[in-house]
Amino acid sequence: MDRRTFLGLMATVAAPALAQPKDIITQAEFQSILMKKLKKDYNGRLQVLGEPAPGILRLKRLDSSGSEPLLLLEPFYAQALRVQANPQEFMEDRLNPLVVGLPGPPVLDKDLLMPRLFAQEQFRRLWPSDNRPSSTALHPRLCWTVVVDQPLVLWAVGPREERTWGMSETEVQQLALENLARRTDIPFLVAGERQGVWVLNRGDGYDAERMLVVDLLQALRAQAESPLTLVAPSHNWLVVARDTGAEVRARLTQVSSRIQQTEPSQNLPVLLFNFDQRLEVSTP
Repeated sequence: MDRRTFLGLMATVAAPALAQPKDIITQAEFQSILMKKLKKDYNGRLQVLGEPAPGILRLKRLDSSGSEPLLLLEPFYAQALRVQANPQEFMEDRLNPLVVGLPGPPVLDKDLLMPRLFAQEQFRRLWPSDNRPSSTALHPRLCWTVVVDQPLVLWAVGPREERTWGMSETEVQQLALENLARRTDIPFLVAGERQGVWVLNRGDGYDAERMLVVDLLQALRAQAESPLTLVAPSHNWLVVARDTGAEVRARLTQVSSRIQQTEPSQNLPVLLFNFDQRLEVSTP
């Protein structure tokens, strides 16, 4: 990666968002209003079991014995900002359908099964040992599991879901990987090379997870005619570079630091991987 390519790559990473005007409700204020509404209007129907990570609430419908979904506050809050809605009115319109739509386990729609990367520490916090979904470790700090792809609620596929659906863990994982591969336009992405660097920032929330799409990595490897170094600093970014040298690793680490300033809630551990015949942790 020459200096010009590196500077161009840095320029593609947006600067951190400016502070919001003071008259716009903050996410913390939005969450406070939401918690009060859940306790007032849904007492006896819905229980908030806790906040296992910032901006994520664990919910349980009291009339259901199924899994406990995680409500993702950031996209819920972002929707309110987009429509410039009064928070109370917005929740009246959106919250009841959301709560009603919390069966357990979710109805199986095979097309919605997707792989999802997690920092190992966050994964353990989000799901207690009871019905913890299975996961595959890529690194001591990074793993992936299967989720049901929904915009506001995160359903992880655990043993209860697999038993209900009559599917094995392996079958669920394979379906998820196949779904992600179908959503990945490999020829388009391969053609996006800029002097030996590929930047995946498609905006669907699964760019980092595309490091699991073996056909994509093989196509990039063939185009590069050399082993690859890749880093996935955020769910919305995957950066792949030709070569595995120390300079490439250093610059990808620097780019990752810049990326992580733009969307902190989407960040993943900054870990470098190599791909030649298979995906491996990069070592100096």
